[in-house]
Amino acid sequence: MNRLQKSRIRAMLLTSAAFVSASLIVAQSNQTTGYADEIVLAKADINPRPRAVRKHYVQPLLDLEKLKRASDPDAVADLFAAKSLALPPPVIAAPPAPVAPPPPPVPTAPALPFSYVGKLVIEDEVTLFLVQQNQNVSAKLHDVIDNTYRIEQISENDVVFTYLPLNTQQSLNIRRN
Repeated sequence: MNRLQKSRIRAMLLTSAAFVSASLIVAQSNQTTGYADEIVLAKADINPRPRAVRKHYVQPLLDLEKLKRASDPDAVADLFAAKSLALPPPVIAAPPAPVAPPPPPVPTAPALPFSYVGKLVIEDEVTLFLVQQNQNVSAKLHDVIDNTYRIEQISENDVVFTYLPLNTQQSLNIRRN
């Protein structure tokens, strides 16, 4: 190491020692007097010395007056006295007027499950050929199909069925165009 490097290291050590001692001085003065010493050092000083010392008031971090309790003559002297943990009674409003539910929808018969295939007429007796869910059905006037539909009337253009659970009539167009 040459002389220049040694002097630079010495200057850095002295500068850091000056900063540590200055911070200790400020910390001690804050605790005792309420005033802080502000030490301003020059940037390039090899021998750090305080250039100027200014005094200013440092406000305490904690206001002790706010921590004091006011004496309350109504305060309970016994800290372990029994206390009620019951909730106050709830405020009960008048129940709303009951709303009548809407009337249920009027039941309707489902769409006819039959497709017309054809008819056979022998001496005024008509036999219909229908398809219901991929099954062939043959029926005559007043026949009941699956305990659900009854054939009421057969004409040239329509077949009238009665849906037995609701006793409603539906018609199927059988006219071929």
